[in-house]
Amino acid sequence: MKKIGILFHPKVPATRKKAGELLKFLKSQGVSVWECSAWEREKACALLKGTDLLLTVGGDGTILRGVQVVIPSKTPITGINLGKLGFLTEFDADEAIEKLQGELKQKLESWM
Repeated sequence: MKKIGILFHPKVPATRKKAGELLKFLKSQGVSVWECSAWEREKACALLKGTDLLLTVGGDGTILRGVQVVIPSKTPITGINLGKLGFLTEFDADEAIEKLQGELKQKLESWM
């Protein structure tokens, strides 16, 4: 993955903190990264071009806002749960970096 976007819930401080941790980790892996509030749809849409994966940090509502950003593109979304339920999220916040390491490693191996 060459470019990853991160959307976070702007009213939950823990999502901003986790987004920052993810941004730092992904940059250390050589990935181009952008981040944006999930409530700034137009800004996120402008950043989306060329994005290989959109991470949402929050809950199900943040994922739904992410869907509004990626339509009509085919950019996949992975949700990181910092909300209350997280039915739509794929990872819990404490396992996000570990799981992303695995996904990045898999992608790199497939490119070789």
